[in-house]
Amino acid sequence: MADTLNKEIYCSDACGWCCTSLRYFITFRKNPEPGRIVLYEPVWREFSSPIGLSQDNGVDVSIHFCPFCGKAFPEELEDKWVETLMNELGIIRKENEPYEEFKKRVPPEFQSDEWWRKRGL
Repeated sequence: MADTLNKEIYCSDACGWCCTSLRYFITFRKNPEPGRIVLYEPVWREFSSPIGLSQDNGVDVSIHFCPFCGKAFPEELEDKWVETLMNELGIIRKENEPYEEFKKRVPPEFQSDEWWRKRGL
């Protein structure tokens, strides 16, 4: 829990923690907590909300505005991530390649928010 809190405080400006309600109800996609209504994926700077009957049975829907104060979130960067991997490093996901196998070829910098912070995105 302490790591999550430190991460939230660290990226409050760049990630769009726009209000105390968002800060309270957010959780990181890698470690979702029951009852959290906003998920955050730092690699792609993506906000979503889980929809479904249970934590194991549902989907995440991208959200572009804070559900509490209405402020717009920063631009999502998944497409830019793929483009940067391809253009700068020549890394492309092979057809039918499982994501977990592809991820093994992705440098550590691109498995966190480090890649977009370094580029000033």
